[in-house]
Amino acid sequence: MKKLLMFNILLLLTLTLSACGLGEDREKPLIMTSLFPQYDIARHIGGDAVDVEFILPAGVDAHNFEPTPRKVLEIFDADLLIYTGNQMEPWVQRMIASSNRQDMNMLDLSKHVELMDLDGNHHDQDEQDHIDVFELLNQQNNERLAYVHGSHWHGNLPAIAIGETLTLGANIGDGNITFDLGDEHTLEASIHAQSTDDLISIDNQGEYVDIYAQKDGIASLSFALKQGEETLYQTPTINIVVGDGEQDLQEDIDTFEIINRATRQRVAYVHDNHWHGQLPGLSVADAVTLDANIKAGDTPIFLTGDYELSASLTDASYESIVEIDNHGDHLTITALDNGVALIRFDVMVDGVSIYQTPNIQMVVSEDTQDHVVYDPHIWNDPINMKQMVNAVKDALNELLPEEAERFEARASEYNAALDDIHEAFLAMRDNIELHVMMHGGHNAFGYLMNRYDLDYINPYRGFSPDAEPTPQALANMVDRMKAYDIEHLFSEMLIDPKVADAISSETGAIILYLYAGENLPKDRLDEGFSMIDVFNHNLEQLKIGLRYHE
Repeated sequence: MKKLLMFNILLLLTLTLSACGLGEDREKPLIMTSLFPQYDIARHIGGDAVDVEFILPAGVDAHNFEPTPRKVLEIFDADLLIYTGNQMEPWVQRMIASSNRQDMNMLDLSKHVELMDLDGNHHDQDEQDHIDVFELLNQQNNERLAYVHGSHWHGNLPAIAIGETLTLGANIGDGNITFDLGDEHTLEASIHAQSTDDLISIDNQGEYVDIYAQKDGIASLSFALKQGEETLYQTPTINIVVGDGEQDLQEDIDTFEIINRATRQRVAYVHDNHWHGQLPGLSVADAVTLDANIKAGDTPIFLTGDYELSASLTDASYESIVEIDNHGDHLTITALDNGVALIRFDVMVDGVSIYQTPNIQMVVSEDTQDHVVYDPHIWNDPINMKQMVNAVKDALNELLPEEAERFEARASEYNAALDDIHEAFLAMRDNIELHVMMHGGHNAFGYLMNRYDLDYINPYRGFSPDAEPTPQALANMVDRMKAYDIEHLFSEMLIDPKVADAISSETGAIILYLYAGENLPKDRLDEGFSMIDVFNHNLEQLKIGLRYHE
């Protein structure tokens, strides 16, 4: 928190004391680029007509990067900032909010491709029915137990004793329409990927769901309205206590992680009395629902019974920016007005705080999509890259319309190379034995695998290298590799390979290294490596791992 406060102070001082722009005598437009793909595109299309700077230092992890106050001043002085979006570079949003520099010329490339979520679903809100009523009912007495409001639940599911079954029905509506369950439309429950799947078993009966309790603990569920195989609506997750749920707090709390309840992605965590990560940014009138993963040593603290999660604003002046609604096992933050609020979290027992976090920022500004977490690694699909090339070309044309003909020619040249890459991946797809990529790195290749219709197995739930894979996800991955005699495992340059190493030691698989693309090692940058080189390297590695034969 001290670092954050110092950053804001230095930023304000720097902007105040530097009334004169750094680039008053600049002969060429200066283009600042946040990640390597933007840098490579801009330098190729711009040629000698522009100066292009890569903001990220060589070899640095892009997910946790924060620019220095001096670098922020240089960014504000640039003629154009090209970045990927608020989920990959949240520092851009914070930078603008902290400085009130709304006039910055920026190109958000995430707006020029079709975004995909964690489960590989493309973002098209018009394709999903608008469900405004989703209530879970006790099938025995038709009592409403819990209902969805916005992106979170109100109410709770009752605890299930070991060996007993809870039967749930649902009341689901769209405007004046109530769905009849059982034939055309069905109710389905599923165990969330981060929940231990041996606590309960689920029997989906169409018009109702049977949940059988097998083992003490807390399971996380989501429910869906289905029409045949098509999912019309998916709920947020909701917890259910199995057995007695008793727990003893034996040690001081040393794990505190904030979880986005809609996606189960860890968004921020406390380490040595400071935060890593950040809360999701919001647009005005949007909301996000959060819960927490809390441990005392190896003992999990379940937010049921005695323990509650609470959040509060550190100053009353922030009440005009966000509103917090505490529900005990989760909380909802609603954005009221643009600005930056400071929030702290507490673990409460009988109304008394037994643990309090440092303060963390919540940014409210226009144009964010963080209530749904999208895969930010858009550049690893060659077709997406072509759309990014065209967007950069158009932005450069606005800066230097007299260079439009040369920009067009260079963009066409780059896109032709991407077409060749696309054809090469299609040829690989038609000549491989394995159609599944076993990946021990972070979720960076979803777009690539989706484009070429390949399965993508990865133990991580979120998109950050900071995410921790669950033991169950690792075990499932190892079991599958052994069952299908998979000899190669993929990991990435620039990340700690400890997860891939652990899987390799269990399976004997050889690790093949890919470039995730957001940054490169210094030696590759120095030798002029391009995104076309990145694609070619990754293609050759995939051919080895997926058993390519011409």
